Amino acid sequence: APVRETTGAVVDLLTLPEADPATMETLGRGETFGVFQLESAGMRRYVQELKPKSVAEICAMVALYRPGPMAHIPTYIRASHGEEAIQHPHPDLADILADTHGVIVYQDQVLQIAQRFAGYTLGEADVMRKAMGKKKAEVMAAESSRFIEGAAANGYPEDRARAVWELIEPFAGYAFNKAHAWCYGNIAYQTAYLKTNHAVEYLTAVLQLAGSSPDPYERIAQAVAECARLGIEVLPPDINSSTSTFGIERQEDGALAIRFGLGDIKNVGPAAVEGIIAVREKNGPYRDVDDFCKRADLEGATSRTIEHLALAGALDEIGDRGTLRANSERIANLAKRERELRDSGQSTMFDLFGSEVDTPMPGVELVDAPLDQDERLRWEKELLGVYLSEHPFRRAAQELAAHTTHQVADLSLELVGQAVTVAGMITQVTVRYTRDNRRFYLVGLEDLSGRVELAVWSDVLETSSEETWAQGQIVPVSLECRERGDRLNLSARRAVPWNAADGTLIGFRPEEFQAPPRRGGGRRRATAQSVAPTPPAPPPATTTPRNGNGAIAAPPPPAATTEAESPEVRSPVGGEGSQLVITIYETEDDVTDRALLKTVEALLGDHPGGDGVRLVIHDTDGLEQEFDWKQASVSEELARSIEKVLAANKGTARLTRSPNLAGARG
Repeated sequence: APVRETTGAVVDLLTLPEADPATMETLGRGETFGVFQLESAGMRRYVQELKPKSVAEICAMVALYRPGPMAHIPTYIRASHGEEAIQHPHPDLADILADTHGVIVYQDQVLQIAQRFAGYTLGEADVMRKAMGKKKAEVMAAESSRFIEGAAANGYPEDRARAVWELIEPFAGYAFNKAHAWCYGNIAYQTAYLKTNHAVEYLTAVLQLAGSSPDPYERIAQAVAECARLGIEVLPPDINSSTSTFGIERQEDGALAIRFGLGDIKNVGPAAVEGIIAVREKNGPYRDVDDFCKRADLEGATSRTIEHLALAGALDEIGDRGTLRANSERIANLAKRERELRDSGQSTMFDLFGSEVDTPMPGVELVDAPLDQDERLRWEKELLGVYLSEHPFRRAAQELAAHTTHQVADLSLELVGQAVTVAGMITQVTVRYTRDNRRFYLVGLEDLSGRVELAVWSDVLETSSEETWAQGQIVPVSLECRERGDRLNLSARRAVPWNAADGTLIGFRPEEFQAPPRRGGGRRRATAQSVAPTPPAPPPATTTPRNGNGAIAAPPPPAATTEAESPEVRSPVGGEGSQLVITIYETEDDVTDRALLKTVEALLGDHPGGDGVRLVIHDTDGLEQEFDWKQASVSEELARSIEKVLAANKGTARLTRSPNLAGARG
């Protein structure tokens, strides 16, 4: 409907061009904000590397971006670009894998391979898939034997049958069926098409749905930043123009803009403004405060509603923000009395003056209480989630541009290991403590392009003044950019405060904002040395989510916990005092390394328990890092399953006695 209203055209999602060039270019550039299934940093990077040429390739990527299958993403991408020869596991399977560049992508292909290669019926193959998905060692062993025996009966040698089995095994429990993947992939393409060809209408819809996000105002801020990147103007809420939610407004020059809704102001909501909007649409815009009090239907509103409408700028056309805020209760009471008089059929107090008299506000004298600019902007950000009238950093941005290398919106995994300096305003400071009680900060930094969170570790705090990291402070920050999973992990190396009064940086020395040299140059892969720990969450400490994209990197330092908050420890399945030690060797292919670790992580997740799991990483510089990783119910069977996954990596998984428990036993 929005597209029809603005252009007169009707978009039929079922008859879109099969591979709209502009849409494919958008995806190839990694511009996937708001695109179904393709928004995460990891998926965005893979899509950018793939540069899909068809909906089929989008569907395949959606299917591959899962534990197990994702190890094959690099092969799929290289094969799609013709950079790697397509290699089928066996010539007899070529037709099954023809549409996916020789890579197993879908559950359906697993079933067809079992049917073709080992003589299963499709029903038997599906039973096999479900059984394998439970990851029970005895079930896996039985199915492996059956598959190899079936293949032998069809004339395939044991070594070839075993190789095919090991290829399909990781897919059995995780792969999407083709119909599921194509549903997701088609929606991804449809949303990418709408964003590319009808950006204003699509991003308006994204903003309208922000309320269903875990953090609605963070989502609004992200969407507004995307609008700015695309040159789409987002207008502030206006009592005489806004509807209850985000809407499209045509400007005098014919350009389309997005208008903030009155109901999208924090602590206001649609119900509180329905009457205000209905009266305006019926009888015209509000001329001033008198007219507002006389006509506005505030049945669902309170003085708090008036206060927040004013502070958000929605009442700018009828009065000063600070003054209206200071008089919000008087305005609400007067409007209420006017409504009661109207409802009773009596003349209102405004009517007593007659239509020809220019009357002052009866019954209320407005107390003059203007806000200064900084306070105006603080309230704007608080109630809208973004700065719309002016960003407080704007005044310093031009001066600090000479000292920065990037804007916040430019930060990406491609910058890992490079010298990066950004400048912005500190919007949030959270104090945390490591397990050894060392203080660090989680800091929100915002420039004109967006917002980012970074860690300020204790060694940096010790060399900084307190004012440097104060909320509202403007600073240039030299960053350490590291990769953790599919996300860019940022920590501060050095920062100095900006003195707005004289436009200078306090204690600025350019040489301190140079990144230290790294061997090898270019992008640094994720390693135990190069990846900073992700700052801990509030206690109890948590681990990387199972559905994330794990990286070969040191785990986050756990938050300080009390004894009452510590997780319960139960007797280990592998024997009292057992722990699992997993050894992994980093390779030159960081994508495969992350996929491998994610698969191991998923196996551990299938065996919940309280036994310790230690991870030993040998990085490409020859350094070894060892640390506590997770907890699981460890056993010899689990160790064997993990070693099978690690076979190509030459990694190991072995059961040992926990040093702590062994020592306790004497």
